[in-house]
Amino acid sequence: MSWFVSALPDARRLRFLSRVCLLAISCWIALPAQGETVAPSSASRDSRAEAQRAVPLADLRPEVAREIHQIVSNAAMYRRLPVVSGVCDPDLFVFWVRNPDVIVGIWEQMGVTQISMRRTDEFRFDASDGAGTTSSLELVYSTPNLHLFKGTGFYEGGLIKRPVRGDCVVLLRNEFRGERVVCRMDVFVSLEQAAVEVVAKTLQPLFVRYADLNFVETMDFVERLS
Repeated sequence: MSWFVSALPDARRLRFLSRVCLLAISCWIALPAQGETVAPSSASRDSRAEAQRAVPLADLRPEVAREIHQIVSNAAMYRRLPVVSGVCDPDLFVFWVRNPDVIVGIWEQMGVTQISMRRTDEFRFDASDGAGTTSSLELVYSTPNLHLFKGTGFYEGGLIKRPVRGDCVVLLRNEFRGERVVCRMDVFVSLEQAAVEVVAKTLQPLFVRYADLNFVETMDFVERLS
């Protein structure tokens, strides 16, 4: 195939190689997954308190620490997603956590998502889910084993009558055990006071269901790529 690829003009060569890569990725995705759920999701008081203690407030800039503390302390919704495990190269895993737009970009090219994500700064991203939610996301702290995101989002759609703003903190912790990585994600969501009750009744069941499912499937996808 090498002689055929080298004979193509530059633009056609790039498109051809892109399609070959996407075809290869699609074949990998068809293979059986080796990922597994280590522990179920939780919204217990103990999980919440443990996650709050794990937030590295002392290592953040004072103004960022205040914002994070405010969201975590006043979160209307809290969720520890299922703890998942999969085979993944440690350096590659950390790269994908710090560059989520790369994963979303692959999904976009494959035509398997309505989510779009664009980098606006070194560790800042704007995103849209194509269903009424737009958000900005910032990676405010990251080590090989702990990553802290802060986000602000707006929802405007048919489920509720008026636009709603929410702020969130996402704490992702990962532990490498040989070839496997075990991931634990805690999510805190703070809402406008006037929207807390209506969102709890309408959006929270959807949030819980799809957050759990998306986290497990994303880890599955990362394992296949690795």
